[in-house]
Amino acid sequence: MPRRKRGIGADIEIFWSFVDKSMGETACWLWVGKTTPDGYGYTSFDGKTWMTHRLSYHLCTHKIARGKKILHTCDTPPCVQPLHLWPGTQVENVADMDAKERRGTIKGQRVGERHPLAKLTDAQVQEIRERYLAGGIMQKDLAREYGVVDSAISHIIRGKRFGGPNISRTPAENASHGERHYEGKLTEAAVRSFRARSAAGERLTDITNSYNATATAPVTKQMIWRILHGKAWTHVQ
Repeated sequence: MPRRKRGIGADIEIFWSFVDKSMGETACWLWVGKTTPDGYGYTSFDGKTWMTHRLSYHLCTHKIARGKKILHTCDTPPCVQPLHLWPGTQVENVADMDAKERRGTIKGQRVGERHPLAKLTDAQVQEIRERYLAGGIMQKDLAREYGVVDSAISHIIRGKRFGGPNISRTPAENASHGERHYEGKLTEAAVRSFRARSAAGERLTDITNSYNATATAPVTKQMIWRILHGKAWTHVQ
């Protein structure tokens, strides 16, 4: 049997139940339900999938004209505050990005400390990377100290977040690899040692534990496996 619609009234009630208005009547109202990788919310309404900022504009203002995008004055993707939304074309969207100096960033969104939901400054991000690479501290300890979740520290260290233009790296850092890379933990000598020990029959777990017992910057078993199987440090013979 085809799936029955809940009814528009129920859809509206469910939609607003996922909106956090705690910051105030004129501040951002944040969608706390499902989001895209870019941070925009989405939900089901009247049997169709809607982006939540578009749905909020549709419910609170009027129907959206064909070809119009719904843009944010606050530049906060999960915001569904109707006062922060306005209709515009793609050309107007690009012009707005240029005016706010948001082009050239990650997927059109501000990154680093300029992001409206950022918890860390660029200086703190750089400090986290430097402290971890110096050794002697675990990711969970950094997360507790800086008031963020463990995964945020992991992403920062691996360069998967805050990797935009707000974190400066020299051309040499961007071009280098191996032990010269700005996030490198190993030396070429260590890599050659891993391969020699594996060739002699030593187990991956033993190689990892032995290295990490004296290393200032421990590495994962997965990293050593990648080295042994030609997935990483391939430039070292």
